[in-house]
Amino acid sequence: MKLDNLKQYPFNTTLMGTIKGIFQYYGYQYSDAFIFGGTGHAFLINIHEQLCPSSPYCWNSTGFVNLMKNMGVEQIDLGFFMQKSSLIARKEIQDKIKSLLKKGVPCSLLNMENQLVYGFNEEVLLTSQPWECSPEFPPKTLTYDDWTELNGEIHLNFYSYTKTSPAPVKQIVKESLEYAVELNRFPKKFASGSYGIGPLAYENFLKAVEKYGDSHGNWWNATVWSENRLMAAQYLKECAEMFDQEVADTCLKASGIYSEIGILLNKISDKALPVTEKTAFLHQAATLEKEAIALLSRIIALI
Repeated sequence: MKLDNLKQYPFNTTLMGTIKGIFQYYGYQYSDAFIFGGTGHAFLINIHEQLCPSSPYCWNSTGFVNLMKNMGVEQIDLGFFMQKSSLIARKEIQDKIKSLLKKGVPCSLLNMENQLVYGFNEEVLLTSQPWECSPEFPPKTLTYDDWTELNGEIHLNFYSYTKTSPAPVKQIVKESLEYAVELNRFPKKFASGSYGIGPLAYENFLKAVEKYGDSHGNWWNATVWSENRLMAAQYLKECAEMFDQEVADTCLKASGIYSEIGILLNKISDKALPVTEKTAFLHQAATLEKEAIALLSRIIALI
């Protein structure tokens, strides 16, 4: 059994690759940038103190989930599972997912990466790979009960997605920008443990870059957050077309700043780039973020 019209898109940000697929499945014609921006994800940056590559996956996503519902899709958390999760618990979630899929409700999982669960057969759940990658990781299937493809590294969340009535487009825009400002003004509300959101993300990056600047985590964090900032730039260009001249001009100015940030973060993703240059680019990006948030606050006041 398969949901034939459900596919994952190959963004670096695998969460957004699944969400894009779900919006497409339900018939929404949002652009890539509007999905990143309208859900607020384009404005997120989260960095671990040691530049751990887990940063794009470990944050309080409540605001993001609320904004996704604003756009017409409700995410429901079906539960978290570990290696020690019982066979009964595993069978129950497998049966739940199969029941949802039979009703045409798409699902996803997060275990290292975000993947759509688009079908099943007698032996396995069928899962999308986010990019062209090896058959082993992220796995194309999840074998019932033992989940053997995960090699004992099980820290697994399942989600389902139902269609709802979307809010008016200008409401989606305003509330997404309010969320962007909130991420920066109250970063501890959205982060946990050794992770930092918004300005605290830049603080963590600057402290860690000398020791971990040549790491996989440096490359992955900069790659993911660069993609998001470039999507923020395009989102604000699209928003400019919806409003009067003053708002449009402010949107375009903010768009230009987010484009600069995206370019800077892309440069920082180079593992071989000297630490002094990475540090300079990070200071520059952090300053630009403050300018961008001030412009978003102005847009909110005007619309």
